[in-house]
Amino acid sequence: MQLTAAHISDRFWLVGISHHTADAACRGQFALAQGATHALLAAGRARGFVSLLVLSTCNRTELYAFTDEPAELVALLCQYSGGAAATLRQQGYALQGAAAWRHLFGVASGLHSQLLGDYDIQAQLRSAVALSRQHGLVGPVMDRVLHHAAQAAKQVRSSTGFSSGTVSMAYAAVAWLQAQPGAARARVLLVGAGKFGSRLLQALRRQLPQATITVTNRTLPKAVQLAQQNGADCIPFDQWPAWLPHYDAVLLATSADAPLLPCDVPIDHLPRWVIDAGVPANVAPALQASLGSRYADVDVLAATLQHTLSLRQQQVPVVQQIIAQYDESLQQWLQQYALLRPVKQFSRQLRQWQRQSGELETDHHDTEAIAAAAGQLAVALKSSHQPGCEVLLAWQSFLRHTPVALPAV
Repeated sequence: MQLTAAHISDRFWLVGISHHTADAACRGQFALAQGATHALLAAGRARGFVSLLVLSTCNRTELYAFTDEPAELVALLCQYSGGAAATLRQQGYALQGAAAWRHLFGVASGLHSQLLGDYDIQAQLRSAVALSRQHGLVGPVMDRVLHHAAQAAKQVRSSTGFSSGTVSMAYAAVAWLQAQPGAARARVLLVGAGKFGSRLLQALRRQLPQATITVTNRTLPKAVQLAQQNGADCIPFDQWPAWLPHYDAVLLATSADAPLLPCDVPIDHLPRWVIDAGVPANVAPALQASLGSRYADVDVLAATLQHTLSLRQQQVPVVQQIIAQYDESLQQWLQQYALLRPVKQFSRQLRQWQRQSGELETDHHDTEAIAAAAGQLAVALKSSHQPGCEVLLAWQSFLRHTPVALPAV
């Protein structure tokens, strides 16, 4: 069967769940820690996937792949996240072909971020791509899709006002705390010293300069380094639960598999404000309910920035136009890529025939003759808008020593 751009497109699938379709508690059921992501990618490679990308953030978990069986993506996601397939089918989504890569372009551009235009996703996407490359799961077409996603995001950022204003989850977390009465001089405990924890600490320093900040992390040297760089204190990770009553606010910035604050923690042992920026949640559901308005999760934080987000909303049509341009560019590339396979097959057959015939004595002549024939064939295919159908005719004419009729261009 002749390979066409449509065949390639139809094999590109996305299966996922995000803030558009599910709340934080539901999304948390499908979140993937780095170890689980590695295991999923290794399992995908073992199952024969050539291209597979896993994007897991606080707002979304999505798998992109070229496959004939999208149900395999559902099975992989559920197996390594622990989420139920029935929940994913009800709360998640599956997109195919151009709809799937347009969605990816939108994700990379911040169009589908919970905080519209938030570019934190770009660093997360780069990390996801690097992990797939590490597992050898970025094939040539996936590579081109990812290239177009990155270029679309770059153009959105450089030529629109889509990123105007200060909008990030770290900014939102501190803005929520800033709005609480008496928080200006708060004693704040930051749990987590990763990339997001670092951004939270920087936001605390900018937005609450009079606050007293203490950092803790499972890896103590990492917490010490972050604290020293930002003029904060540091305590060992195994001591922070006992120190909670001494703080006015705790910011939880980890991706722990189980809640750091379980339901049996006494309510009077907790600070006045608990900010949970993790997915899955760092606070047990029963404790969240007990805290009431003293508790903020990622969905609450996202609602604090509506003014800036409304300004960005005005730029959405421009962003969509840019995505449409890169969609068209990718479609054109796929048309050309689909021609590559028959041309290469044609070239291999010509090499074999010419070696058998002995008419060409040197590799140089062989290469030049085949390159010229393949080039003429590519022109014919492109000008006639019938990918691949001329290959057999050209091949047949060549083998019969009759000239190949090429349309004028």
